[in-house]
Amino acid sequence: APGRQKHVAMEDVRIRADDRGARAEFGEVLDWIDPGTGQSLLRERREIRLYRSVRGGATALEWKTTLSLPEGKASAVLSGAHYHGLGLRFVRSMDKDGRFFNADGTEGTVFRGSERLVKSRWCAYMAAADGKEVTVAMFDDPNNPRHPAIWFVMDDPFAYMSATLNLHVEPLTVQAERPLSLRYGVVVWDGRMEEERIERAYRRWVSPRAENAN
Repeated sequence: APGRQKHVAMEDVRIRADDRGARAEFGEVLDWIDPGTGQSLLRERREIRLYRSVRGGATALEWKTTLSLPEGKASAVLSGAHYHGLGLRFVRSMDKDGRFFNADGTEGTVFRGSERLVKSRWCAYMAAADGKEVTVAMFDDPNNPRHPAIWFVMDDPFAYMSATLNLHVEPLTVQAERPLSLRYGVVVWDGRMEEERIERAYRRWVSPRAENAN
């Protein structure tokens, strides 16, 4: 049986708006539960921030998570499939005739079928959502372990992208004295965005002002 994530608490729910745009944020505490014993294997503190920039015309989401160990546990090993990570499942109308691209302009390596793995600081997907073109980019923070991320992308049987830690090749050990912290960004624009525009947004996001991404 698979494990599960158990909600523990919500924290710091805030909404604000000003002349720069709107912002909403919240924190959530979860326990990762062993399906066999019912015990907590990891505790996660997740922080989500959503920005709507008036100046840049973009919507940006920041996802931060910290994994720590419960008291009495010395370490835990993260492993998984080649697609395990923070993933984006696009709406069905974006499943066909889209284009994946990344900061380095590389195609990566074929894993199987249409599935590719590519290493880069950001990865993007451009497609039509209900007939209207949109661009979605996902950013990997330079402070994340194993930066730049290994991106998993595919468009068959549906369009999907995830930022992975390459766990299928190299499992990652979380130590009690060193919690694992990860930060990712997702920015959505109407229309086609070229690599230069996305790179500028990425460089601004690397600084702590994601609400100004454009």
